[in-house]
Amino acid sequence: MATGVGSKENIFENLKDVIEAIPGIAVVDRQFNSPPDGNYDYPSVYINDRDEVRERLLKDLFKSTLEVGLVLIVTDVADGSQPQEVLSTTINAFIEQIITAVLTDITRDGEADDTRITTIVVDPANINPPEAAVGVVVEIDYFRSS
Repeated sequence: MATGVGSKENIFENLKDVIEAIPGIAVVDRQFNSPPDGNYDYPSVYINDRDEVRERLLKDLFKSTLEVGLVLIVTDVADGSQPQEVLSTTINAFIEQIITAVLTDITRDGEADDTRITTIVVDPANINPPEAAVGVVVEIDYFRSS
């Protein structure tokens, strides 16, 4: 458990670092933006801050809960020729790698008090090969001063 005051930017940097350490991930970036040419590198993870709720504990100390959205873009193979079952297996393996990486250090290198994954959603509109979008919501509690 973290006992000091955390930094939102350090927490995001830690998330980026642990996800980049997963072998085989082509792109890890803050905030999702479509590539200008429309060509994605697979698999990719985009880290988005969704919301932050602050609770005042003392005059100058807050407990913040940061909601982070991870957008995972996965493909079965470059040409999309594999059957649906292959894409589902790829998605499940990728999600498992992300969960393991994110929850290995719930203190985000001493910056946070807790980290938990609250939601995983596979977008059914994008489940057809060659790609799928997966949303993972991560909540991170940390303390900050005013």
